[in-house]
Amino acid sequence: MTAPAPPAPRTRRPWYRQLYVWVLAGIAAGIVVGQLAPDFAVRLQPLGTTFVDAIKMVIAPIVFCTVVGGIAQVDNLRKVGRVGLKSIVYFEAVTSIALLLGLVVMNVFRPGDGVHANPGGLVVNDTVGGYIKQGRSEGWGHYLSDIVPNSVIGAFADGDILQVLFFAVLFGIALNLIGPAGAGLAAGVERVGTAMFQVM
Repeated sequence: MTAPAPPAPRTRRPWYRQLYVWVLAGIAAGIVVGQLAPDFAVRLQPLGTTFVDAIKMVIAPIVFCTVVGGIAQVDNLRKVGRVGLKSIVYFEAVTSIALLLGLVVMNVFRPGDGVHANPGGLVVNDTVGGYIKQGRSEGWGHYLSDIVPNSVIGAFADGDILQVLFFAVLFGIALNLIGPAGAGLAAGVERVGTAMFQVM
């Protein structure tokens, strides 16, 4: 009886094909172009907008497929609840630390002390003015109700990640609860997610 062949060692990608190297190179190139040819750098703005839009295009499907695939294949839904609770606690703790750091920086370094501007005299455009009015008129219940999408397709079309995440959690739990009947659909969703990662 022959022993199974050892798995082939994973080949590491060369350093110049690593994503972080390209990100750092892009930042450095942006600084150089902005310093040497600022007018040309401004004309490159459509390239940046197009790239960001291309990334945003696949974020919602990737979030949906990843969450649905993960929840649908868990043996015990209580594990999902525990992980979710830990995630919420971690999120709240890190957010509180960030708020405390912000308060410390504001009170110690006092940024903006040298700016002598009258906030009442500032003129804002219509878009910003609409956001200000909306923020004043909405209460805490608005944030809770906004989590639930009016339409699943609309949540994907608008790129509202929180609403997509809400639906993904419900859909993943539903697939998990129906058992073997939902296994094929869960596997299909996971394959779609793999393809979306390749698009990314």
